[in-house]
Amino acid sequence: DDLNTTDVLLDDDVEKEEMTDEEKAADPEFHVREGYLKSLEYKEAFRASWNAHPVEDNLKVKCIPNFDADMFLEISGIDVRDFDGSRKPSAPKEIQIDGATYVLKA
Repeated sequence: DDLNTTDVLLDDDVEKEEMTDEEKAADPEFHVREGYLKSLEYKEAFRASWNAHPVEDNLKVKCIPNFDADMFLEISGIDVRDFDGSRKPSAPKEIQIDGATYVLKA
């Protein structure tokens, strides 16, 4: 089976209906463009691309010859070491967006 891939898109087109009040306040001209272009950190964009794929495609990644799960984690921020297809890999415990660090509290 072929591995279906898509590009990791570092920009996300956010429609004005999807914008938060804070995003609208930060960009008073959003109505001219009907939204704005949101820049994503690489690992955030990689996770969005990963989550958009069917689990079956994500499982194929581990079957690539010489696949290194530790290197994949370092590059993508996605830990597939225990990924068996029964669930998506867990979300990161910490993420940085626009220089601010957010920590997941359990």
